[in-house]
Order: sequence, then structure tokens, then C-alpha cells
Amino acid sequence: MANEKTPPAQAPATTPNKGKRAVIILLAAVILLLLVAIVGGGLYMLKSSQDDSDDDEDAIAEVKTQSKKKLSYDAPPIFVKLDKFTVNLRPAEDGSGADSYMQADITLQVDTLDADAHLKNLMPRIRNDITFIMSDKQAGFLMSKEGKEALAEEIRNAINHIVNPYRRSDGKPPESPIVAVLFESIIIQ
Repeated sequence: MANEKTPPAQAPATTPNKGKRAVIILLAAVILLLLVAIVGGGLYMLKSSQDDSDDDEDAIAEVKTQSKKKLSYDAPPIFVKLDKFTVNLRPAEDGSGADSYMQADITLQVDTLDADAHLKNLMPRIRNDITFIMSDKQAGFLMSKEGKEALAEEIRNAINHIVNPYRRSDGKPPESPIVAVLFESIIIQ
């Protein structure tokens, strides 16, 4: 009987070893498959993020190029409103009359989409120069339409010089982003 118990005990012992080995091989294959999937997914994500960043860089470069382009004739104009100016005017040369001052609401018409941000960076200098230009005028000169037009042209030239102070190599004036200086209101007293 002892002989009979031994063989049945050995038969089941060999079956679990084969089962354990199969489970280990199966687990190793699943782990290997997961590692391959993770590495492959990571490479795919890295590649697609590089493609996306290239697309993003291209889109940013295109927007910058478009914003620096001059507006087409059928595009609506772009306006930049300045804060209100109040300045004392130069007294008349003959000494007659009381002190006078001028208050003006000025709006600039620009030719590029990014000019607004660029002007905001230079606004202290722009406001300073406009104040000096306006305070150098006499009330009598500014009462006429021609005087106001001359003032607007002088302000436009001054701002364009601030925005782009360099002359071109061919001697022509630099490109000027300010198309027009518009007075929304002017009060001279």
C-alpha cells in the first residue's frame, strides 16, 4: 500500500509545477506586453506633442506676421483712444489777453493690429511730446481749421518718430504706423 500512495502523490506534484511555470510565463508575457505598450504610447505622445508644438509655433509666427502686416483697404480701421489732454497755451506775442488753455480728446488711427500694444508701451513718451507740442501753440492759431490740421499733422509726425525713430537707408522716412490724429473734442479758452 505504501507503494500505491507514492505514485499518486507524485503525479499531482508534477502538474502544479507545469501550471506554475505556465502562469509565470503568462505573467512575464503580459508584463512585457504592458512595457512595450507603455514605451510605444510614450513615444507616440512625445512625437505628437512635438508636432503640436511645431504647429503652435507656426501658428504663433503666422499671427505675428499677420499682425505686423498693413491692413487691407477693405478692413475696418483700428483706433487707439488717448486720455484727455489739458494744457496751458502759449500767450499771444503782443501780450494781450488772459491765460488760455486747451483741452482735447485725441484718438489715433493706426495701420497695424499690434500697434495698440506697442503704443501703450511708449505712452509716457507719447503723452509728454503731445503735451509739449500743444502747449507751444497760441489760442488764436488753434481757432482755425488749418491750425487744428497743422497740430494734428505735427502730433502724427512726432508719434511716428517715437515709434520708429530710425530713417531708412534710402533716405526716405521710416514707415509710420499712425495714419491719422483725430480730435474728438477740442475746447480752447
